[in-house]
Amino acid sequence: MIERIQKGENNTTEFKSTLRWNIKNAGFDPEIEFAVTKTIAAFLNSNGGMLFIGVDDQKTILGLDYDFAIFKKADKVDAFQQHFDQLIENTFDNTVHLFIKFGFEIAQGKQFCFVEVRKASRPIILTFNKKTYFFIRRQGSTVSLDLLKTTVYVLEHWGNQPVSSGIEDMFKGENSFKKQLKSELETPSSVLHEEIKNNWNSYSLIDSSKFLKSIMVDHLPESIDYGMLPIIADFAGKHLNYDQQSKYVYNQEHVHAHLHEDEGYALPAYYPICLVGILYSTAINNKVDINTVSLQLGTMRSIFSSMVKYMITNIDPNPASAEKEYPSNYHWLIGEMLDRADHWIGEFCEKENFDPASSYVESIPAIIGYCFDELYEGEQNGKLDTGFIIRQLYYHCLSTYFSARTNDIMRVSIEEEIIKKIPERLIIPVLKYALDEKFALGVDHLVTGRFGTINSHEEAILNRFRTFLIEHQLL
Repeated sequence: MIERIQKGENNTTEFKSTLRWNIKNAGFDPEIEFAVTKTIAAFLNSNGGMLFIGVDDQKTILGLDYDFAIFKKADKVDAFQQHFDQLIENTFDNTVHLFIKFGFEIAQGKQFCFVEVRKASRPIILTFNKKTYFFIRRQGSTVSLDLLKTTVYVLEHWGNQPVSSGIEDMFKGENSFKKQLKSELETPSSVLHEEIKNNWNSYSLIDSSKFLKSIMVDHLPESIDYGMLPIIADFAGKHLNYDQQSKYVYNQEHVHAHLHEDEGYALPAYYPICLVGILYSTAINNKVDINTVSLQLGTMRSIFSSMVKYMITNIDPNPASAEKEYPSNYHWLIGEMLDRADHWIGEFCEKENFDPASSYVESIPAIIGYCFDELYEGEQNGKLDTGFIIRQLYYHCLSTYFSARTNDIMRVSIEEEIIKKIPERLIIPVLKYALDEKFALGVDHLVTGRFGTINSHEEAILNRFRTFLIEHQLL
């Protein structure tokens, strides 16, 4: 954030000293809010950008005290955010939130706000004082266009993008389906890519995703029968195997971790991960057992693990950032796959009518297990650090196993498909890490069955875990 501020304002960066307060006149001023929303509208209608509030034109961090002083609520940050959300809703509409991310940072002892705006998938009109405006961004400035110029701009800016017109035509036959889906995957400006981006803050499908809804809900059996999963797997495999830039781009440290939810969209391999993630979550939330809608489902179990295999092959075994949580973009992408599969377990277990006979009970842990099989081999071949695998096992397996929302039927599958397959050399390091992170216990506590002051539910899960490990000679 600071590096971007230091570079100053340009066509994708803008500074505003305050959200509501007129520093010169020492009072609340609606025109200040208008100036903020103008910039957001311009970014939406152009190519996106970052707005900083609490930073002046000279790149000085002023902080948010001027605005905070207006709010009576004790939690000033929460009051600021609530007012900002209401301002966006009043100026635009609720759907604009899909393209906006909002957060706070502290630098030089002062808190400022950042608003990250993505290019909207449609023209965005701003309403202020009962008047409407259409703003765009030029080099370091925001300008309003009249009706004629707006019409021309909209046609040039959005009209040339490939669109998924005639979605129903996709399902006239296998060839039609394959042709359009491949085109959507291979075209960065396609509707498919745009809808995946719009889905950044939701695991399952959002209502406005017409193309994704068509292939994942309305025509799910046909999509599977026509080879949706092999097409996705083929796209990911070819990209990871042949992309000349992959060893340069993907082997760089994932420096934006924990700052941006959509940090992976610059990496083409992220799209198939999101696509499979949304597909499974949507099916689970719609109470559809995806493994029963078609006979063409062999790829589902291996699509993530095959991607992991490609990534491990390409990983630089000695990255400069080896000690980091995600030494490279490859490591981060692997974590994203495991995160989505792990989330499916939670979504499935939380369903009111949990079906113990569902294929999900066995298939989801199996998908995770296949990925870890590749990770273990990568560690043996010197491609992956042991610490990375231990962290992934805890955060994307054992933390779910220990969770109160996971039922015993799913725990059996996790035991059989994942825990039982942990290599002997990793058992003790994994247990040390997991027990300390979750319960602040040591391995000796697990061995003796003395768990201290944990609650009865946690004790029951740990006793079950201990019994399983002993029975399978893992402890």
